[in-house]
Amino acid sequence: MTAPRILTFNFHEPYLCLMARTGLPFVIGNYSEPPLARTWQQRYRPIPGTFTFLDEEIWRRELSQGRFDVVIAQNETNAANICQEVVNTRTPLILVCHNRRTFLETTIQHASGNQHEMFQRLLDTLREFAEFVFISESKRDDYGLPGRVIRPGIDVDDYGGYTGEIPAVLRVGNCMRMRNRMFDVDFQERLCAGLANRVVGDNPEIPASQPAESFDELCQLYRSHRCFLHVTREEYEDGYNLAMLEAMAIGMPIVSLANPTSPLTDGKDGFLSYDADVLRGHIERLLEDHAFAREIGARARETVASAFPIEPFAEKWREAIESAAARSPRQHAESPPQRATPPPASTGKDSEETQSKHPGGAFRRHCNGYFCSPRTELAAHVPKDAKRILDVGCGMGAFGRSLKKRGAETVIGIEIEERPCAVAREMLDDALCGNIEDMALPFDPEYFDCITFGDVLEHLIDPAGALRRVAAFLQPDGVVVTSIPNVRFCQVLEMLADGRWKYDDAGILDRTHLRFFTAVEIPLMFEQAGYQLARLQPLTMLDPSQLPRNADGGFTLGKVTVGPLTDAEYQDFLVYQYVATACKAPDTPLVRAQAALSEHRYEQAYNIASSAAVTNTVEQNFIMGQALARMGKLDAAEAILREALEGAPERNDIAGQLGAVLVVMSRAAEGVPLLERAIAATPDDYRALGALGMALLASGDREGAFEHMRTSLELSFDNPDLFQCFVELGESLGRIEEVEPLLRRFVEFYPGNTAMAMRLARALIRLEKKEEARDRLETVLLFDSSNEEARRLLEELS
Repeated sequence: MTAPRILTFNFHEPYLCLMARTGLPFVIGNYSEPPLARTWQQRYRPIPGTFTFLDEEIWRRELSQGRFDVVIAQNETNAANICQEVVNTRTPLILVCHNRRTFLETTIQHASGNQHEMFQRLLDTLREFAEFVFISESKRDDYGLPGRVIRPGIDVDDYGGYTGEIPAVLRVGNCMRMRNRMFDVDFQERLCAGLANRVVGDNPEIPASQPAESFDELCQLYRSHRCFLHVTREEYEDGYNLAMLEAMAIGMPIVSLANPTSPLTDGKDGFLSYDADVLRGHIERLLEDHAFAREIGARARETVASAFPIEPFAEKWREAIESAAARSPRQHAESPPQRATPPPASTGKDSEETQSKHPGGAFRRHCNGYFCSPRTELAAHVPKDAKRILDVGCGMGAFGRSLKKRGAETVIGIEIEERPCAVAREMLDDALCGNIEDMALPFDPEYFDCITFGDVLEHLIDPAGALRRVAAFLQPDGVVVTSIPNVRFCQVLEMLADGRWKYDDAGILDRTHLRFFTAVEIPLMFEQAGYQLARLQPLTMLDPSQLPRNADGGFTLGKVTVGPLTDAEYQDFLVYQYVATACKAPDTPLVRAQAALSEHRYEQAYNIASSAAVTNTVEQNFIMGQALARMGKLDAAEAILREALEGAPERNDIAGQLGAVLVVMSRAAEGVPLLERAIAATPDDYRALGALGMALLASGDREGAFEHMRTSLELSFDNPDLFQCFVELGESLGRIEEVEPLLRRFVEFYPGNTAMAMRLARALIRLEKKEEARDRLETVLLFDSSNEEARRLLEELS
C-alpha cells in the first residue's frame, strides 16, 4: 500500500499535534465560512512539519474526485458537512469523538427536550458510513456505539522542569464559561476566592483570563505556578483533559474534583474531592508548602508517563488510519469512483449481494446498522426502574449497554450470530449465542423485570411460542417490550397495487422476515402467548403530509384508493413500526377494552366493553362513550357519557370527555363549563385543554385559545389538527417565539415533514437565530439534498 493521503480539519490544535506523532503526513482542510471556519492558532501550538493546508475550494474538489485515502472528521458537524463527498467516492471516514454525547446534546439550543432524539438521528446517519474513534472508554460508553478507543498520549520528555516558585493557582481552558456545565466555573471561583490564581485561555466571559502568547509561554506558566486546579463534572466530561495531563507532565501538583475517571489517586499524586472546603484546604497547603508541592507533582508526572504514554497513542492511530486506507478505492487499481447513495439503516440481515457492495462484508455493514444501534426510541419504552433485563436479539450490545448506563443493574443478551454476540459479551453482563426458539435458557424463574425483543419476533417461526418460553423468567409485574413492523404500512399497499411483493435487505419486507403483523394481529399474538397487551403505539411513522387525505378521510396512492377512513384507521397506514408493551396482568374485559381504546382500536374497544358482564357500569359506559366519540358517533357518545356522569357525578375525567364532545358538536356553551371543571381537577388533561382552546377560538378569545392550545400541546403535541391551528394562531398573534419550541418538537416527531421543517427555519430567521436556522437547514439538506427551498434560505443567510 502506498502512503495514505489523509485529510483532516483543525478544531483542536493540541490534539492534531499529538496525531502528528504518527509520522504520517496530513492535509489540513481550511473552511472558508463560519461556523466551521477556523485558522490555525500558532499561539496554541506551532505547525508540525508534516502538515500542509488547503483552502476549502481545493480540498473539497479533491475530495469529490476521490483523491484522499482517509478523511478524519473532528466532530459530528464536520462529518455531516462532508458526508456527501465521502459517500459518493467511498472514501473511508473516521469520526473522532472528543466530547461526551451527554454534553454535546446540551449544546443543541432551544430543542424543547428533544436534544437526545435530534443527536441520535444524526448519529444514525453518520454511523452508516463512518468509523468512530473515542478518546476515552467513558466517551465510548456514553455514545453507546462500538469503535476504537485511543486515549491521549503525552511525551513527558517534552515538558518537565517544574519550579513552582509562584505561589498561585493555575487554571487553563478555553470557553469555560460557555461550557459551564462541563467546567463549573462558579465552583472554580469559589475555590479560588481570595487566593492568588491565574486563568489562561480564550475566555471572553472571564475578564481576568488571557491566552498564552505561545506554547513555550504556556509551558513556562505550568512550570512556575504552584498548583493546577482542574474541574470537570463527571456528567459531562472525563476527570482529565490535555491541559491537566500537560500540567502533570511538567510535574505540577493537581487539585481536582473526584471525577471517577481521573487518573489520580487522592493524597498520593494529587488531591480529589467533591467537597469545596476539602479542596480549598489542599490548595492552601500547597501554596504554603513548596516542598510538599514538589513531592506531589513528581508523583503526578510518574502517573501520566505510565497511564498516557505517547507511543501506544501514535501506534493505535497509525493502525486506525492504515486499516481505513486499505479500503480506499484510491489504493486499488479501480476506475474512478461512481456516485453512490448512503445505504439505508438496516433492521435485518444483509444478503450476499449487499455484502459485496459494501467493503468489509456483512459484519462491517452490521457494525453501522442493525447490530450496533442503541435504539433510543425503543429504550424510552423500557421501564426506568427495571433492574434486570433480558435483551433478545441483542446484536453487539449497544442497546443493552445504554440501558445499563441509565441504571439497569444486569443486562443479559441473546444473539443468534456468534461474532456480534462475542462483542456483546464485552458490553453487557453476559450474552448467550443461540436461537431463542430452541436454546436452553439458564435463568432462575421470574428473574427479569423486563424482556425486550427489538425487531426480532418477525424473524421467528413461532413468535407466540417464543413469548411463551420467556414468560416463566418474567416477574409477575414485569413487562415485555417489543418493536414490530406494520405490514399495513401504505408503501407496502402501494407495492401490492402494482402487483409486486419485493423482498429487500432491510425494512418491513426484509428477506429474513418469516411473519408479518398488523395492529389488529399484534394483540392477538400476545393473547395467544398468555400476555395482556398493555400498550400499542407507533414507534416510527410517515408524516401525514406525505399521504394526503381525500374528502372521506381516505387516500389515493398510485392505483389504489382506500376509504372512507376514521382518523385511527388512516394513522395505521402511516405507521412503519409499532412498539408493543405487554404484561402478565389480570385478564378482565374492561382491561382489554381500555387497552384497545389506548391503542386506537375504537370499534374493538366498544364491542368488548358493550358485551362485558360487569357491575362497574360507569367505567363500562365511559369506555364506550370515548370509543363512540373517536368513531365520530357524537350523538351516541353524548348520551352514554351523560349516563356515565349521572352514575358518578364526581368523575371529572368523564365531565371533560363529555365537554369535548359538546364542543365538537358546536355546543360550546354547554361544553366549556364541563371542560373547565375537568381542568381544575386535572390541570394536565390535555384533551380538555385542547378542546377548551378550540372553544375559546370559536368565541373570539384568541389569546385565551392560544394559551390553552399551547398547554395542551406541551403535554401531548401529537395532534396535527390542533397543532396546525395553534401555529397559524401564534403567527397571527405575533407570538412566534412561543410557537417555536413546540414547532421544533413536532418537526422532530415528523422528521419527513419538509413544510414544517421549513416553517421552523423561517421562524428561527424571524427570531434572529440565524446560526441555528442555518444548522436546521443544513440538517434538512443532509437528508434531502434536493430541497431547493432549504438551499435558497441558506444562500440568503450567507
